[in-house]
Amino acid sequence: MRRLILLALSVLVACGPPPVLEGQAEPVDFNVTGLVVTDNGALWAGAVSGGDDPSLLRLDPETLRPVETIPLPGKSTVQGLAFYRGCMWAALSDLLALSRTCDGRTDLVPLGYRPNGLVVVDGRLLASDYRKVREVATGRVLFLSPIPIDQMVYHRGDLWISSGNNGQPGKIVVLTKASHPRLYYRAPGAPAIEGLAFMGDTLLIASDGEFHGVGHNAILRVPM
Repeated sequence: MRRLILLALSVLVACGPPPVLEGQAEPVDFNVTGLVVTDNGALWAGAVSGGDDPSLLRLDPETLRPVETIPLPGKSTVQGLAFYRGCMWAALSDLLALSRTCDGRTDLVPLGYRPNGLVVVDGRLLASDYRKVREVATGRVLFLSPIPIDQMVYHRGDLWISSGNNGQPGKIVVLTKASHPRLYYRAPGAPAIEGLAFMGDTLLIASDGEFHGVGHNAILRVPM
């Protein structure tokens, strides 16, 4: 089954130019790394700038300006974010760990591998580890992807995964619940994809282009 999934994804990627995700790119004044919409509709982003400490920022959904800040431990780039069991989780790849923030208290959960994207599917917290998607609780690999996975978001039964090429249009592959490829997009408005989230039927794509020297830090709003 795993070989069939990889073959199908490879065929999907190779078949003609993919459709383009078009929308409005709104600049933000921080290096945005990770996005999540919580169960109550709040929009959060990860942020880190140079040697500064990483943090979580709650954003005004209209202006995208920070309205709340939660500092995170360690000197690590924030990667994916997830809201799971009432807590905010962030992938701290340089520390091979996740941060978990509950009721104003943050602790580290060591993993032993380098996490990137985070997503909650069917009540389980999942993390991407290069081409692997792991269940965080057990470390078990659930499936492999033919492209390195940066970010993930689960929406209406589909798993959306991104693979950002800094300076090139980012790739987004949509997988069904059974991990079969359904759609393949590119997002030229987000040359350095570092976050995926849905607010209703609008896909939000974070891009830290300024950090990578390929554009501006921005969040792209794409009506779907």
